[in-house]
Amino acid sequence: MGRRGTLWSRRRWTVGPFAAVLLVAGCSGGDDGRPDEDRSTASAEGRRGTGTEAPDPGASAGTGSAGVRWDQADGSPPDPESNKLPLPDTAEEARRLARKVVAGPAAWGPDYVRDKPYKSGPERASTLGEDCVWRQSALRDDQLVQVTRRSRVPATDGRKQLEVSAVVTVYRKVKDAQWSMARTLEDALRCPDQQLSGAERITGLASQAAPRGRSGATGDDTLDENGLIDRTGDGDVPQPYSWSQTRFGNIVMSAVVKGADGHEKDEVDLAGPTALTNMLVKTEAELGDAP
Repeated sequence: MGRRGTLWSRRRWTVGPFAAVLLVAGCSGGDDGRPDEDRSTASAEGRRGTGTEAPDPGASAGTGSAGVRWDQADGSPPDPESNKLPLPDTAEEARRLARKVVAGPAAWGPDYVRDKPYKSGPERASTLGEDCVWRQSALRDDQLVQVTRRSRVPATDGRKQLEVSAVVTVYRKVKDAQWSMARTLEDALRCPDQQLSGAERITGLASQAAPRGRSGATGDDTLDENGLIDRTGDGDVPQPYSWSQTRFGNIVMSAVVKGADGHEKDEVDLAGPTALTNMLVKTEAELGDAP
């Protein structure tokens, strides 16, 4: 993984908003189990090997607050790479897991409802081109499935609609997911300004990343990206934009938040890590409880 080390060494290791979120989302925000809809809407939520359709251990150490078994005797979180947890390795297994753990409205907070379209995937992805524009494409060879669920806080007096998306991508191998994390950081360095769907455009995108044990959670790698989203023609000034992402073995979970007029920056900054933590806890529960 020399390329990954090179990419990450170019940016100082820091800890992003993910560290501020407690692991309290273990049982909320589940999927409804309905079949996925294959939509070709090109949008930012499907990026980075995403975009179509996002614990507690204990061997004999007992269970923690989420009621999930820890697999290590010292009570530390399960490590899918060292402990050889039963990671999904077929499209069927990956689809089942992704649909079960991807964050729905409840995982984001009490004010969220389903957006339209709500679902996409599992066989489409968005790719950032050399021109820094996102476009839809088929899954890459290194990906098994991707699922996306879109939610929103409806517009009310004085506040415009806040849009969020959760994405779960399952890769064929752990190293494929590692490369995906490295590419995400490289994307922000290469394209700090990116064109999303329609008139939406991200500007001033910057990344910060943390390895396992440095992010306040148990993912193997975690990163946060922040910038501004400009919805040309809507009459608003650019709003905060955030992208949070973590990897657990060959599974990459992502959460994107598009700020809107009337919503505080703290609300935007914490929404993504909250949903991401929910997905991570549920993923660890699924894999940690597997035989």
